[in-house]
Amino acid sequence: MIRAILVLAHEMTAAAQPSDVSLERLERAAAEFHAHPEARFATSGWAYRDDTEKSLADAMADYAIEHLGIPEGRIVRSHKARDTVGDAVFFARLLPADHVTVVTSTFHCSRAEQVFRFVLPARTTLKVIGVGEPADATQKAHEVRSLVAFHETFQGIEPGDLAAIEARLFDRHPLYNGDIDAKALRRHD
Repeated sequence: MIRAILVLAHEMTAAAQPSDVSLERLERAAAEFHAHPEARFATSGWAYRDDTEKSLADAMADYAIEHLGIPEGRIVRSHKARDTVGDAVFFARLLPADHVTVVTSTFHCSRAEQVFRFVLPARTTLKVIGVGEPADATQKAHEVRSLVAFHETFQGIEPGDLAAIEARLFDRHPLYNGDIDAKALRRHD
């Protein structure tokens, strides 16, 4: 059985240090890893800042190695993801696993679980762990809008059909098809 723990990054500083939200997620993911040291530890996120070349995936992985005792050889870095759907798609391509634990913020758990359940094969055991405070009104509204857009974008595709999901991602998702200047957004879920 292949077990993987994926920590979803949020943001990082100009010095390529994970933000407080990212650190909270990372520390919880590290605790999960230490409970399952046979697992692969995955970080995700693109180089979204104009003031550093480092990607979120690298910033998170480097911090995990330097401060949280995660062995470099156990880490898989996914550099292409620009949002939660990208996190799921590129993770599924890089690290097929039988048991996946996703660590994110509490306010993001429901959407992350729906996205990952759609993208990953049905046979995959999925656990989503949330950290931090429940959603405030602004976060709730963002999560609802994002989930509606997700369902509209991937309508008609069967869950777990990774090839079709990936093709639709690059065809219709504005963060991946060029409709939106993704760097201008300067944030990551």
